[in-house]
Amino acid sequence: MNACSKMGDEPNPEYVDAVAEGINEKSEEELPFDMKVQALGQFGHESGCFKFIEEIDCKDNKCPDKYGADQGAPGKQYYGRGFIQLSWPDNYKAASQAINNDLSFFEQPELVAEPKNAILTSLWFWMERVMTAENVGPEHFGYSTKAINGELECTGQNVDKSKKRYEYYKAFAEELGLEKIADEVGCY
Repeated sequence: MNACSKMGDEPNPEYVDAVAEGINEKSEEELPFDMKVQALGQFGHESGCFKFIEEIDCKDNKCPDKYGADQGAPGKQYYGRGFIQLSWPDNYKAASQAINNDLSFFEQPELVAEPKNAILTSLWFWMERVMTAENVGPEHFGYSTKAINGELECTGQNVDKSKKRYEYYKAFAEELGLEKIADEVGCY
């Protein structure tokens, strides 16, 4: 992915393959091209441009006191995994039910750190939680940032992070030949 190189990142080829396969499996009706590009921009930001598949701060210590672990399966942690950093027991449960028709991701959240599951859950979150949020669409990129991380990035703090998301999006838009670039409206 040239967009990653342009952003100064070196992606994991296995992750890139999983993302490309997952994105390409979605029809234009399910996920229009301009929203695929927005998704890639957001996934790129969240994963260090497909270098990381688990939340960096939690990979080693598992963040036992964060993300509602007391509401999940005994001994399991629900920190960010996947290319959009799926977190919290309810999201793991809902994604698992929607994708697998079972509770496998809830009972074994570590499965979400496998590349195929990482893109499946990321696309599920994108399509079910982000694209359905108010004002999210092809014209305004900032609203997708607000749907993903609004409390942390769209309240006047961490604006540098939300601007970086937009830079990832523009890099993917350029690489993939998206003609109409969404503006930054919706977050800062």
